[in-house]
Formats: sequence, structure tokens, C-alpha cells
Amino acid sequence: MLALFPACGKGGPSTESAPGVTSSSFAQPETSSAPEEAGSPEEDAKKELRLGDLLPFTAEEVLAFEIQRRNISEIRSAVLEGEAAVQLAGELLNFAVEEFDRKRYDPVTGGDINYVITLSNGSVFEVRDDGSSVLINGGEKYLLAGESCELSVPESAVWHTEKQDFPY
Repeated sequence: MLALFPACGKGGPSTESAPGVTSSSFAQPETSSAPEEAGSPEEDAKKELRLGDLLPFTAEEVLAFEIQRRNISEIRSAVLEGEAAVQLAGELLNFAVEEFDRKRYDPVTGGDINYVITLSNGSVFEVRDDGSSVLINGGEKYLLAGESCELSVPESAVWHTEKQDFPY
């Protein structure tokens, strides 16, 4: 299986203390008796944004789910239908995303994964995952925010490989 997700699972800086250092070694800020203010609903919504919040369908509406793992020399693709398609769509719709911020974008080289989702009503949606961001139907771009963006593709999936010949 190709590993095209080098940016997935990357987290921010570690919040763990260095070995042998206790939290009492650091100066503690003065605390006030006033209750802390909770984040605004807008901030909370940004923290909990899922790809499913951005796409106008549910996993149960998915008829076929195509995965295209693309790099400069080939496209490996598999089409899943039925329960497998619904399961993969559910996982994809659960990807955590954030508003796109060019300053935090970490472009990944080496390829991407394009998901082509066909609904029971005939509508088709595309989601391109480059490892650190997703592009929906060639338009809106969002940063991936989750711990993992790997889908559980069944071992029974049949993969087809198409060679690419790009002129330089």
C-alpha cells in the first residue's frame, strides 16, 4: 500500500515536560476568582469542524466510493460499492478540518489521494487529500486537523494501476 500521508498524524508541539522536570519548577501565574470565559460558539465550531459539515450528503447516500492514489508516475485506483463504500464515506466525512491558513499549510510532495464519491441520486463529489489539506470539488480548501486521515480500505479491494507519462 502506498504511504501518501506523510503529514497526517503530525501534531503541534509536545506539551509534555522534559524528563526530571516537575511542574512545580515553573512559576505559576496568579489566579483570580473570576470564572474563566468559555470560547465563543464560533471558536468551538472551528475546533470541531468535520468534512461532513462541508459536504451536502450523508454516508448512507453513497453508492460508490473510488480511491485514486496519484503520484507523478502512476494512478492506483479502487472502486468500492455497497457497505464498503458507506463505511469509507463515513470515515472520510469524519475527517477533522480547519479553515485554510496559508501560514500553517505544509505542502506535501510526492502525490495525493483523490476520492470520487457517487451518490444514489447520481451526484458526484470529489475530495482531494494532499496529506495536509483537502480540496472539495476543486474549490474550497481546508487544512486537515485530525490525528489520522487514513481510511480503512478493505483488503478485498481490487486495485488497478495506470502508468502516467509526463513530459519534462
